[in-house]
Amino acid sequence: MATGATSKANKPGVLAGAARTGRALLGVLAGVAVIAALLLAARELSQLPIERIVVSGDLQRVSRSQLRSMVTESLQGGFLWADLQNVRAPLEQLPWVFRVVVKRRWPNSLEIEVTEQLPIARWGQDGFVNHEGEVFRPQVTETLDELPLLSGPAASQLLLMQHYMRMQEQLARVELQLLELSMNDRGGLRARLSNGTELVLGRGDMEEKIQRFLGVYHADLVSRATRVRSVDLRYEYGLAVAWTTG
Repeated sequence: MATGATSKANKPGVLAGAARTGRALLGVLAGVAVIAALLLAARELSQLPIERIVVSGDLQRVSRSQLRSMVTESLQGGFLWADLQNVRAPLEQLPWVFRVVVKRRWPNSLEIEVTEQLPIARWGQDGFVNHEGEVFRPQVTETLDELPLLSGPAASQLLLMQHYMRMQEQLARVELQLLELSMNDRGGLRARLSNGTELVLGRGDMEEKIQRFLGVYHADLVSRATRVRSVDLRYEYGLAVAWTTG
C-alpha cells in the first residue's frame, strides 16, 4: 500500500516537470527562430544595393558626372557596408575640391556633398591660395587674372595675404589697387600697383611705409603717376622715385 501511494503522489510532479521542459524547449525554439529571422534580415539588408548617387554643392569647376563615376569605381559592399572613407578620399584629391562629406540616405542612396576650392589669390606660376590660406595647384591651367598675384618662399602665403589685405585697404583710399606682391628669401617685399608703379618695400613696418608713400603720392606724384616707374621705400625716413624715360 505504501508503494502504490508514493507512485500516485509523484505522477503530477512528473507531468509538471515535463510541461516545464516543453515550455523551455518551445522558448529555445522561438529564440532560435527569432535569431534566424534576424540573421536572414541582416543578410538581406547587407545585400541592399546603392541605386542612387546624389551630388550636391555649388559646383563651377568640378564635373558632377566625374564625381559619380569615381564614386561608382570606389564602391565596395552594399548600402550598409560601403566604406564611406574609401569613397571620400579619392574625391578630395581632385585639384578643385576642398571638402567632401559622404552620407547614407535610406534606403538606397549615397549623398555626396562637395565644397569647391575658393581661390582668393594666384600663387606663383601655377598655384592658387584658397580661403583657408592653403596653396593648391590645379592640373588644368586656369589663369584667373583678376586675382592678385602672390609669390614667395614655401609656407609664406598666409603672411603675404595679411600684408596684401592691409596694404590694399590703405591704397584703396587713393583709388589704387595692389596687383602683385612678392617676398624674397630674406623677407623683403615688392609690390606692383594698378597704375604700373613698383613699390620696393624691403622689410619692416609695411603700414608705415605705405603711409609714407601715400603722403608723397597725394602731395606730389598723383599728377605724374604715369611717369613713376618705381618708388623705393627701404629708407628709414624718406623714399626714392625712379622715373620712366622718354
